[in-house]
Amino acid sequence: MNPPVSVIIPTLNAEREVEKLIKNLQEVQTLKPCEIIVVDSSSEDRTAEVARDLGCRVFVIKREEFNHGKTRTFAGKQAKGEILVYFTQDALPYDEKALENLIKPLIKHTDVACAYGRQIPYPDADICAKFLRYFNYPEKSFFKSYKDRKRFGRKTVFFSNSFSAYKKSVLEEIGWFKGDLISYEDIYAVSKILKKGYKLAYVAEAKVWHSHPWKPWQDFKRHFELGIFFRCENWILKEFGKRPKDENFFIMLKEFLKIADKENRRGEVVKFLTMYVLRKGAFFLGYNYKFLPKRLSKKLLTNKR
Repeated sequence: MNPPVSVIIPTLNAEREVEKLIKNLQEVQTLKPCEIIVVDSSSEDRTAEVARDLGCRVFVIKREEFNHGKTRTFAGKQAKGEILVYFTQDALPYDEKALENLIKPLIKHTDVACAYGRQIPYPDADICAKFLRYFNYPEKSFFKSYKDRKRFGRKTVFFSNSFSAYKKSVLEEIGWFKGDLISYEDIYAVSKILKKGYKLAYVAEAKVWHSHPWKPWQDFKRHFELGIFFRCENWILKEFGKRPKDENFFIMLKEFLKIADKENRRGEVVKFLTMYVLRKGAFFLGYNYKFLPKRLSKKLLTNKR
């Protein structure tokens, strides 16, 4: 018998998206969660009402109180399940076994503390969005442990709370998600988990639809914040190393061209080159944010607080 599973979804103005997601979890999935918790940041639409009408436990917080780590910790502490599954509002299970497959490694292996699933780009995704999903979420499952840091560098702790599962007891053991991070609470938690001697699982059989249109300025900001995160939590780079080998320019270009050929869009390689340069520049600036004027840094943040 499977342990009880709580699904947690932070939301903001997600009326249409969250209804599809909740109904899928309740009606389509072979594994039914014992509860669905929605933490809504004072949406201007009917997100909270829709979630309540569908039988979810709903907590409404002030928008300015939302924090990626703090909010997920709050919801996790309210949860009844032994396994906590986190979704973002724009992810949607790919098939009926997404949830069942995601938690399998946590049930089967006592030393596996967390897992994340494969993200499939939506059919209308642009070429960069498709490349990023296929590059970061391969077709083959694997496990990672602390000892793998010499092989994978900082990608050892690559993880995504867009579709993830944790043993609640292990999150309690590491002190939950850190609450004052600019973002990337998942990377922080996984770094702590691996240091404790646990493993993480990537489950390619557990799939969700999830992708964002590639917008250069927004992508730049996200990687600026990633640089700030790694500067503020520099212990992660010291523990796990820096740039992974598979982020070498020529390796990434080769993988992009494979996808571009399948899509008959090789002419859009300029988009890849632009994305690569902007990301590297943004990370460098973020990592060295202390040397930038504060006014400029604030303009480059998605979260102004």
